[in-house]
Amino acid sequence: MHFSLPPNYYDYLKKQCSSIFPYVEKELTNLKEKGLTGPFYNIDEYSAYGQDYLKSEIDIYSEQLFSMFIDRYGEQQARILLAEFHKSEEMTKTLHSFETNYTTAVNFELFAKKTFYITPHLYEHLAHTSIDTDCALARLPFPNCLFVYDSPQALDLLYQIGGHVPSTYKGAVSVFASEVLEKNERKLLLSVFHADMGQVYISVKRQLLLRENWTLERALRTDWLKLSPEEDNETPFTISDETFYTAGLHFIRSIVNTILYLGSNDPDLLEQLSTFRQLQIRLEIVKSIVKRKNIKREMKKTSRLDYIIVGRSVPKLMPDNMDALSDNTKRELHVRFVVRGHWRNQPYGHGNSLRRPLWIKPYYKGPEISELIKNRPYIVS
Repeated sequence: MHFSLPPNYYDYLKKQCSSIFPYVEKELTNLKEKGLTGPFYNIDEYSAYGQDYLKSEIDIYSEQLFSMFIDRYGEQQARILLAEFHKSEEMTKTLHSFETNYTTAVNFELFAKKTFYITPHLYEHLAHTSIDTDCALARLPFPNCLFVYDSPQALDLLYQIGGHVPSTYKGAVSVFASEVLEKNERKLLLSVFHADMGQVYISVKRQLLLRENWTLERALRTDWLKLSPEEDNETPFTISDETFYTAGLHFIRSIVNTILYLGSNDPDLLEQLSTFRQLQIRLEIVKSIVKRKNIKREMKKTSRLDYIIVGRSVPKLMPDNMDALSDNTKRELHVRFVVRGHWRNQPYGHGNSLRRPLWIKPYYKGPEISELIKNRPYIVS
């Protein structure tokens, strides 16, 4: 089965926010000179060029708004509206969006743009796996990396966080994950985006505390208001912690399960190079209008990033011949016979002194599918 990395939020930034990258390049040089390693979560803690970038973007954005206001209301009213915008909550959200993009790009490029594409079949398994195991087992393969999901189930679970349903299944879910050590405790920092190459549909940020004596299920319910009431934990992208204990629990759990799978005893990984550059070269050579259109169409579906396919050989959790069952039987089988996966703490290494997660996969328990569908009437035409 062929899997290719779909365009993701980094590709969106490259196309729609290209002005960010000259500043990012200078920032990376500055970080190297200062010996700062990251990852970073707040632009103020590391950046020498971030404020210059933000000012540039706000100036451009303000000019565009002012021009639009003039066309609609005239110059005098446009100046009043622009001044009101600069004091509004919408301005705060816009500024925070620029900051998030900047820090996301800096972290991602700082750690060599490590990217993992999670196949839909694997995601289905991970979404049905519990994580009642030690926080110590959850360690990112790199301090910062990108997980890309295009499973419809991933989108459904993501949108549950806001109590919505996806307005579209176009585009991929991009999760930029960073692991930091702060006050001798590990934090998992997650920036989540659903976007295609033209639009961002939803953005969510979440931090988990991976405390040494906690289980991961406990970490999922990190309550920052109780842990650090003196700090300002609210941002325009932040959703109440309580939401992540309920509607958001399943999606964030699937991300943690991705991390556990990558650190498990036998992950299914395959490195792939992006074909985007090859398509660019072909486009420069090919003269045929039809062939050029086909190449451009293919480029729109292709990420610029090299990546690792995760779970290429993992089969569907729901058997293919489930399609032969009635909807009622499917629902009955799903409710009665799905056994959730889980993780075990597996010793390994010299003297079994080290630990890594061992995945016990979810599975269907009950009668064989063939037993459920035999003797059912079929019409042969």
